[in-house]
Amino acid sequence: MDAWDNIDSKRVLIRNKRQGVEYFSLGTSVVALGTSAYNSIQISSIKDTQRQLLDHILADDKILQSTVANLVSLADTGNAIVEELNQTRHSMTILQDRLVYFYNHMKTLQ
Repeated sequence: MDAWDNIDSKRVLIRNKRQGVEYFSLGTSVVALGTSAYNSIQISSIKDTQRQLLDHILADDKILQSTVANLVSLADTGNAIVEELNQTRHSMTILQDRLVYFYNHMKTLQ
């Protein structure tokens, strides 16, 4: 009978090991499933936040358009100022030439 008891105890040990492996496998699967669900929730949350940001940007599009329009207006004003400065410089050059001409003319009259 000792041999049969020994075989039975080995079977019980093998069965217990098998059950331990099955429980470990089941636990690992549950953890993996939980992690997958958590990641899916996080991805959904990120996409929702992205959607909210895009909606906010689109809602504030008028502000962006106004800002761009103001920048374009400032650029146009800057271009007009540069053009006027160029014209002023040209006019000053003409005045300088005339002053030199009058100076030379006055010099010859003396």
